Amino acid sequence: MRKLGKSIELMVWPLAAVLVFLAFQLIGSFVVSTVAFFSYGEDATATVSVASWALAASSLLTIVAMIGIRYFGLRLPLSLSGNRAVNVFVALLAFVFSLASATILNELADEMLDVRMPAEYAELFKNTVHHPVGLLALCLLGPIAEECVFRGGIMRPLLMRGVNPWIAILVSSVVFALVHGNMVQIGYAFIMGLVLAVIYYRTGSLLVTSLCHVLNNTVTAVMMLTLPDYEDVTVGQMIGRPLEIVVMLVAAALAFLLLKWLWRHTDDQFAETLQHIFETD
Repeated sequence: MRKLGKSIELMVWPLAAVLVFLAFQLIGSFVVSTVAFFSYGEDATATVSVASWALAASSLLTIVAMIGIRYFGLRLPLSLSGNRAVNVFVALLAFVFSLASATILNELADEMLDVRMPAEYAELFKNTVHHPVGLLALCLLGPIAEECVFRGGIMRPLLMRGVNPWIAILVSSVVFALVHGNMVQIGYAFIMGLVLAVIYYRTGSLLVTSLCHVLNNTVTAVMMLTLPDYEDVTVGQMIGRPLEIVVMLVAAALAFLLLKWLWRHTDDQFAETLQHIFETD
């Protein structure tokens, strides 16, 4: 009975973090639909503008709420937490190679499963990127809010209470993937969630993972702004399938090696459970 009670207690605050995130997303959606219906009717441009402001507001409120709730203790993790500049650089570089590998793998999986992003979702996302406030929300506020929730709000309480890091990492990554809500992004989000979770576990810094997340979203936004047919362009089409496979494997190997270096050159932040992965020769 005690074990059951402890398990329930461990999941209360991670669940609370997700509920905070979802609550503000629902508030944003409600604002979008209400204002668009009563004020703008079928004006798509106005709807995108309202959606952009709602996304920015919900992200900002999520950040404030997560920092303000003392239990999560996110003030210190939102600093570099004593990490050297070289550690931050290596973490960012490892994330970039992970990004390249995951992008190709996700494209191959989508092609194999014949999965495409819903047209309405893709169009709204594209229009939001072209809106200044939407761009700010997608590239800065949104990533920081998600790191506060999925790494800070889910992983941190579990790790601080001695939960096996693999469990904390997997829980945060699975929830992070599911929240994206579409089959095109779910696999990619899960992989990136795993990488971000390992970086957070080792550095203890939400600022480092936020920088990685901001980089990811900014690269996507820039590509959408500069490539008119972004949704239909794949890495395989640009460089060819054989080279695409090589790039994916090389990028994945480099990402692992850089994470291994990061592991060996940083102090333990939470526990040593994952240590054997990176310290075996």
